[in-house]
Amino acid sequence: MSAEIKFRHYFVDEAGDLTFFDKKGRIIVGQPGASKFFMVGVAQIFDPEQVN
Repeated sequence: MSAEIKFRHYFVDEAGDLTFFDKKGRIIVGQPGASKFFMVGVAQIFDPEQVN
């Protein structure tokens, strides 16, 4: 094993409504009143100190 320690930096962000179930545990995806959009973004940054 190499003596050099390597790190991976991941930054994750989400947008939208994470509600997939109603109060009774029924899935509401695709039902009226449920959010139509949900997004997840991931960035792998090799040197976060250099990002402005």
